[in-house]
Parts: sequence; C-alpha cells; structure tokens
Amino acid sequence: MNNYECYPSIKTFVVNNHYYCYDAYSNRVFSITKNHLIELNTLREIGEKAYNSSQKDTIEYHDIELLLNKGYFQPTRIKKIENFENDYVHDVIERCISEITLQITKECNFSCRYCQFATKNNIGRTHSKETMSWITAKDGIDFLYNHSSDCEIVKISFYGGEPLTEFSLIKNVVEYAETLFVSKTIKYYMTTNGSIMNDEIADFLKRYSFNLAISFDGSQNIQNFHRRLLHNGKGTYGLVLRHVEYLKNNYAKYFGQFVSFISVILDDESVDDIMCFFRNINIDENKVRVLYADMSGIDYKPSSIIHSIINENTKNSAKTNDEKNKINKFKSILTETTTIPPIWHHSGPCIPSFQRLFLSINGDFYICEKIIENKNFKLGNIKNGINIDSVLQFMNIGRLSIESCLNCWAKRFCSICALYCIDYEKESFSTERKKNACKKVKHEILNYLKSIVTDEGEL
Repeated sequence: MNNYECYPSIKTFVVNNHYYCYDAYSNRVFSITKNHLIELNTLREIGEKAYNSSQKDTIEYHDIELLLNKGYFQPTRIKKIENFENDYVHDVIERCISEITLQITKECNFSCRYCQFATKNNIGRTHSKETMSWITAKDGIDFLYNHSSDCEIVKISFYGGEPLTEFSLIKNVVEYAETLFVSKTIKYYMTTNGSIMNDEIADFLKRYSFNLAISFDGSQNIQNFHRRLLHNGKGTYGLVLRHVEYLKNNYAKYFGQFVSFISVILDDESVDDIMCFFRNINIDENKVRVLYADMSGIDYKPSSIIHSIINENTKNSAKTNDEKNKINKFKSILTETTTIPPIWHHSGPCIPSFQRLFLSINGDFYICEKIIENKNFKLGNIKNGINIDSVLQFMNIGRLSIESCLNCWAKRFCSICALYCIDYEKESFSTERKKNACKKVKHEILNYLKSIVTDEGEL
C-alpha cells in the first residue's frame, strides 16, 4: 500500500462563462455554478475528511455533500503504481514480437530545419554516412522470425536518414524475409523524403505492397523553406512533386492504396492551406497526415499526444486527422463506466519490443526510433537479446511521479511514454521531465473537455 495522501481527482473549469467540473473517479463532467466551483476547489485542496468536518450551512456545501454520499468526487483507490502487463513480458518477448524497425542508414540527402538529427546538438544521433551491414539486417529479421511464433502478421519498417539511399540493402532484406516468413503475412513500411524514385524502385514497392509515407510539407514556398538539399542548399519542391506525379500517373492503383503523405506544420502555418495544396494537386486529404513540428525528429514518425497540443489562439480552423482521432478517442474514454483498479498505471508506455522494436545500425535494440542511442536506454542487442529488466523500467515510468499520478485528474487520458521522461543532458530518466510532460498533456486534455462541453453541455 502506498503512503501518499490521496485527494479527490477533480478538475474545475470555465467555458463561455459556464462552470464545469470533471470527476476522474466517476468519469463524469458536471455543469455547476460558480459557488459550486469554489466548494469543489476547496474539497480538492483539503480532502473529503477535512471538508466534511467544515459543516457549512450553504446550499452549495450540501449539494457537494450529497454527491459525496452518492460516491462522486472520491479519492483514488490506487494502492500501487504498476503496469498490469508486467507479468506478460517474458512470454511477449519470446513469442509475440510482431514488428521490427531497421535503421538502414544514418545518411540523408536533405537538410530539414526542424529535424533533430540534422543538427549538431549532441543528443545521441546525427546524420552521417553510416549504414547497417547485411549481417546485422539479416540477424534482425532472424530475431523477428524467432520471436513471432504467435503472430499471424509481422511488420518490417525501414528507417533513415533517407532509407532509399540504401535501396539495395532494403531489397536484400525483403527478399530474405519473403523466404523466411512463408506462413505469415508480411507488411512493409517506409517513410521517404520523396527525392529518390525510378522504375526499379517503384516496381519493387508495388510488388511488395509497401506502405509508403512521403514527407511533403506543401506548396513551393513552404516545402523549400522547410526542406532543402543537403549538398547545395537548393529547394526540394520540384524534385518531390515530380516523383509524386510519377507514382500517381504510372502506378495509380498502388498509389491509391498504399501511398500517404506526412506534412509537417509550424505554429504560424495553416492546416487549411496545407489541405488546399494537396487538393490542388489531386491528392485526397484523407491520405495526408499533418503533424506539428517539434525538435524530436517528427519528420520520420508520428509525434505523440504531447506535441499535438491544441493552441486556443491558433489561426487554423481545420483539425488534422490526428486531432480528430484523438478527440474521438477522448470521447470514447469519457463513456467508460469502469472504476480505476487498485493496481494501475497510466497508458502511454507500451510493452517495449511488442508494439515497436528499433534495431540500430550497430545492432542495439531500443524501444523505438525516437529514443536517443545511448547505453542507458538500450533494451539489449542482437547478439544477447532483450533485457527484461530494461523493458520493465520503460513500462513503469509512472513510478517517477507516484504521488502526482495518484492524485491526477487526467489519469484516465494520460498517454505519456518513456520518451518524454528523458533528461538528455544527464542521459537518464527524470521526474522533472515527466512532470513537465504532464503539464502539456493536461493542457491538451482540458482543451478537449472544453471543446466537448461547448458542443454537448453536461456529459
């Protein structure tokens, strides 16, 4: 049992001069008065026992007292912060690894202004001429084969730099995997900057139904502002557009089914403008994923919930597909009627290696491509396998902030993973970093709550 004092996990807020309260215990949003809001803030600060002892003779106090007696606004019943999946880790690693990402190369022919790895910031990874050896790549596929016996589908992703600079290695990996996984379905994934394409590559991508995401930020001004060629600093718009048109015109069926786009947007840019650009070049906007730029290499993989905070002052009137999906997920969570169990951990941390497994060019395993390549964050290596103790550490980052997690009003919606708990300077996990991430997540969740009550009122 924990020794922390627990208080009601509630959040009061105001929207358009209307007052509301969200109760994490019952998972309900209440429409309240200003005086109720004051009472609930007092309850949250002093706890139920002290609040009941105050014995006020006001309508609002008796209303809150009545709701307390009905079981609302209760403190957490959590006794232990622990990931409920801990007990399954060994079996998952042995039999259920379904995906591997191969760091084919660190080389990239672009210099993108928002790319973490294109700068000399000494945080664990930079672009270079280094590439993965065939032996390491083959060992990675063998590892996936030996640890996916319970999986009907396996996924192999290729990561850079720009992965197509090493097309011959990608080709060898795919051809080897096809001979190995004869009884399983293999799905291939790759994100490319769109600078490299020819008949041989396009035929290959089509033959193996590659899920291809092309990084393309928008109009000529935007693309050339964000993304320039490394060797001469020239803009990349014409090059990428030419290859997009080539795929669309010559591989129409493949393009329609398997090609999508990642468009990175800065704070002062408009989602509407991005979508208008893609419509103008006859690209369905449902194929476009708009992501907000940050300093964690967002060009390569989707950002987490933390970096998609809704800015109340934003000029964008359109929502990205990511934001729409998050709002739908948020609404789904609000319909849950289950209580939070005594042993609990917020969502966000996956079982490392189960949902993602990143193999670096040096043969080291990491939780995903966003984790800096440092010995303190390794899961293991291709020779010795995965270290279960390291996996458990990544899965249980709630232990960095036990008291905050116990009393957090946003606990049902939290999606912080280990990536956002890293102190890059100290090269270790940090309680302070986790709490900073917490503030950003709660800011986003509060905006979702405000948006929903504006549309629907009390839930």
